[in-house]
Amino acid sequence: MDDEYWSKVGSGCTSSVRGILDMDAFELQIHLRLRHPPEEARDIYLNRPCILVHPTTPRIISVNYIAKNVYGISRDKDSVKEALRKCQDLMVVKKNSLQIPTGPSPSNPMVEKAEVEELIRSSDAVLDAIVEWRKMGGLRIILSNVSNDETFLDLAEEVDIRMRKNPALLVNGETIGQNTHMEGKTKFKGPAIAFRYHNVHSENMDQYSEERRLIVGAIILEEFRKYVFKQTGLEASGGVAVNNLVAKLACSLHKPGGMTIILPNGFPRISKRIPIEKVPTWGGQVGKTLKECFGRNMFDLTQIPVKLMSTKTGLGYETCKRISNMAHGIYFEELREKLMKETLTVGISNLRAATLWYSNLDRLRYVVKELLVELCGRLEREERRHRRKADSVRVEFQLNPKGHRGQALPNRGFTLNQPEFVRLLASPTNVRVQDLEWLLDRVFENYSATILQEFRAATIVKISLHVPSFSSLCPSVPDPQTIAHAF
Repeated sequence: MDDEYWSKVGSGCTSSVRGILDMDAFELQIHLRLRHPPEEARDIYLNRPCILVHPTTPRIISVNYIAKNVYGISRDKDSVKEALRKCQDLMVVKKNSLQIPTGPSPSNPMVEKAEVEELIRSSDAVLDAIVEWRKMGGLRIILSNVSNDETFLDLAEEVDIRMRKNPALLVNGETIGQNTHMEGKTKFKGPAIAFRYHNVHSENMDQYSEERRLIVGAIILEEFRKYVFKQTGLEASGGVAVNNLVAKLACSLHKPGGMTIILPNGFPRISKRIPIEKVPTWGGQVGKTLKECFGRNMFDLTQIPVKLMSTKTGLGYETCKRISNMAHGIYFEELREKLMKETLTVGISNLRAATLWYSNLDRLRYVVKELLVELCGRLEREERRHRRKADSVRVEFQLNPKGHRGQALPNRGFTLNQPEFVRLLASPTNVRVQDLEWLLDRVFENYSATILQEFRAATIVKISLHVPSFSSLCPSVPDPQTIAHAF
């Protein structure tokens, strides 16, 4: 692989072209395919209202677009009971779960946790397809995988390359799909985009150069989307714009299976349709404050001076300046090659049952051991796919005082970075359960007596094992992000 490759990608590009591929209702698609043949699963997903629910709580995890758009079912606002009230024909799919023992005896109670292996496997398959398509075409594109179901793409240099070759043959009714939309001052769809490219644009190419580049970017992104579907059978949507923020907002407009371009002159019109709480980083208290003070959508914030916004919300001037820029569609974020997650976590939550009010540490130690066994399986995957190992593991406990469900104590935990653990994590394939038990015994014996007493007086509602950093097993390779998928 050329050592100078990544320093050259993006150089010489006339303007930014960013894309995003977002898997549509990803976990719901996965679990439908686990229960039905592929074609039947896809038919259900596209034509019947359905949701995926958490195995241990009434929480909705994923909603397909019929349930969302026709019946108004919200993953964030509705419980399963409320969703069924809105749609009596709703198909409810329960996410698979694992039973975790709290002791070696069959009589010991079990705790239930959501299964994540299928999600990880499917996420890996999608990313592999994206990387494979880039490699097969020798495409000059930067990939940044930001979550299990989202990957950003810097398309600018590849757009330049293609437009220099033969732009007249590039844009046609075949390369632009029927479900491709372009949002400018007015809206165009499918063949109308190709017609505009060849007829309106040809009269003044300089005036429409940015629009032409975004159209070519959408054609490239559509190639990725189709290849992901061919390899995995999973639907994705795409968004193309001049920056990551607007591309992500574009991607949400025509799901499922849609491709959306937002032109700079179309953003003011589109921003009137985007609720404040749907804007990345505007969730939680910030979004609530903005909504209470100024309005319901992004466009409303463009009418507010930064100084007034800061005064009314109590947010700092620089924060409000950034919010105002985002409301206008102005946002810059450098895109760096990223094919691996920086951290890794396994855990179990919603542990509010009385069985987990620990009068001693035996059950706690047993559950932590079972989670460590799961973690070793994940680390084995990291070693195999990315040639890297964990430096340490942080074990954390979220505690509630007994009898006070709403009142949380500070998280407690400890770091497993003893030489014995580091050696063990360096070879996860060879880990033996008795080794984990012996090391955990040593850790718990040395743990603070004060905190152990706190454990006994509390309900443990969540246990997490967190890997904060990794070390490459190939130190000679300068960029570990490209180890697993080098050109």
